Amino acid sequence: MLPGLDEKMEGLDIGKHTINLEDVHAFGKKDAKLVTLLPMSLFKKQEIKPFAGLELNIDGRLGIVRSVSGGRVLVDFNHPLASKDIIYDLDIKKIITDNKEKMQALLKLVRLPNSGFEIKDSVVTIKLDQVAPEQYLKMFSDDVKRLTGLTLKYEQPKTENKQ
Repeated sequence: MLPGLDEKMEGLDIGKHTINLEDVHAFGKKDAKLVTLLPMSLFKKQEIKPFAGLELNIDGRLGIVRSVSGGRVLVDFNHPLASKDIIYDLDIKKIITDNKEKMQALLKLVRLPNSGFEIKDSVVTIKLDQVAPEQYLKMFSDDVKRLTGLTLKYEQPKTENKQ
C-alpha cells in the first residue's frame, strides 16, 4: 500500500470515502534520470521493432517507449502513474483493533507459511512451516511492530545437514 494512502486512511470510520493523493505521496514525480536514450541496434539484436507506447522489460526494469527516431529509442522507466495525482474510492467494511485479528490478517496478506502463532504480553511468536530469509523476516518484523505494536519472534523449522 502506498504510504500516502496509509496515512490518509488513519482515523477514518467505517463507510465510503474518497481520498485524493498528490503525485508526491503516490508514485512520486517523474525522474528525468529514468528516461533513457537507447540505440536501435539493441532492439534489432532482439528482433524487436520498437514503437511509441510499447511496454518493455529491459534487464528486469519495466519501461515504455516514448519515441523512435534517427536510430535511437527513448525509453521511460518511470512508474506509469508517476507525476499523477491519484483518487481512491474506498469502502471501509471493518476496523480491526484486536491484535490476534491483525496478525491473522497480516499473515494471510504476506502468505507466510506458518502453523500458528501465540501472543503473550507484547510479543508474538510465529511457528514457521518453512525457513524464511532473515532479510524478509526483518522487514516483516518492522511491519508487525508498526501495525500492531507487537515484537515479532519466530521459530524456524529445523533443517537437516545432508553431507
